[in-house]
Amino acid sequence: MAGVPGRSQSLCTTSPVRGAGTPRFVDRKHLYVDVGEGAAAGSEGEALFTSADGGHRWHFVTQTNVNRTPPGGLPFSCDKTGFGFVTPSRGWAGGDCAGGALFFFRTTDGGRHWHRQTLPGAGKGCQCETSAPVFFGRRVGVVWVSGLSSTRAANPFARVYWTPDGGDHWHASNPTSGRTGPADVVNQNVVWLFGRLAGNAPRLRRLFRTTDAGRTWHSLHVPAAVSAGDQLDAVDAKLGFATQGATLWRTTDGGRRWTAIHPVIAGG
Repeated sequence: MAGVPGRSQSLCTTSPVRGAGTPRFVDRKHLYVDVGEGAAAGSEGEALFTSADGGHRWHFVTQTNVNRTPPGGLPFSCDKTGFGFVTPSRGWAGGDCAGGALFFFRTTDGGRHWHRQTLPGAGKGCQCETSAPVFFGRRVGVVWVSGLSSTRAANPFARVYWTPDGGDHWHASNPTSGRTGPADVVNQNVVWLFGRLAGNAPRLRRLFRTTDAGRTWHSLHVPAAVSAGDQLDAVDAKLGFATQGATLWRTTDGGRRWTAIHPVIAGG
């Protein structure tokens, strides 16, 4: 029931709800959350809800439309990676397009209207996944892009972008990793990701890490071949975990050495 301390309003849309993402804070009062509304053949429905009272009441802002995209709306086409807001009014939406233009949209009115934004070096034909940006305060943000440079060239493309001014300008950093898995943004300076040096092998055999906001990257071996589906969870600049099947790997020195941890199911 809305208005009751400690309880939150349900998120209702005109489409079936597949699942809600993790609510994200912009400040102490303002939050936003993305709600999945089903996917089909490289397209995905998504709705945006916001709260201005710490999450007690949620307000529907916008949703994609499977039949048509109204002026200023987000298209139903492409899979979605969520939203990232730096202020209650200014935010971005990311996505993954198997074909078509880079999916990176910006709003300046809290999500009611959107327009496509380019990123330096990522051409219109980039067959890429673009993350929702992660912001640290009102100015610094990070977004990553990974995929193929275009349908025709099909060269691996990976960039991590930083903004120093709340998203007005973005500058690219190239980890020289070829195509990568999802990047793990730890803070405004530290980013980890799995990648490979060259070739098109399906498994990702290197760890790339920056601790200075992309000015330099360290390329390190992983303990065994990992795939794009394996999970990478970095805690800080030195401590990180990776899963490979039933094995959990742990590093305490930024990926230079890894220790295997084999889980044991304790009896009740």
